[in-house]
Amino acid sequence: MKFLPIGPENREKVNEFIARHWLSTDILIRGEIFDSTTCEGFLLENEESKKIVALITYDIRPTECEIVTLNSLIEGIGIAAKLIDRVAGIARAHGCQRLVVMTTNDNMKSISFYQRNGFDMVKIYRNSINENRYLKPSIPKISRFTGIPMSHEIEFEMIL
Repeated sequence: MKFLPIGPENREKVNEFIARHWLSTDILIRGEIFDSTTCEGFLLENEESKKIVALITYDIRPTECEIVTLNSLIEGIGIAAKLIDRVAGIARAHGCQRLVVMTTNDNMKSISFYQRNGFDMVKIYRNSINENRYLKPSIPKISRFTGIPMSHEIEFEMIL
């Protein structure tokens, strides 16, 4: 597997991928809008089609690194975990003390994935998704994947 950094040569393809999978390139986390078109990150392409099959974007801050988006279209072979490892290494090199990622209460796959991959559930932001809808009305009320009402954000952290 060869992970490629996001750069000018693939930014348009990355932005299209994010918009397709996240319904927008503006990602809302704890009431803060992240413009994912400016986030750093890494991707994995299908060698034949050159289509993105996995992507991670992140935001480095003084003491922590926030994973903004994480997608892997191929499950069960460790691609997402390898992307996280890569970002954790960069975060350590920048002096970050923790790696943070948010998910929503309906996303059972993510909740179990993060806990299996070194993250600890540290905070629940009750009703934050309901509040976020004022800033981003396109956020669905019910998960299109699980049918569970989307209401809360859950914060996971990995101590670096």
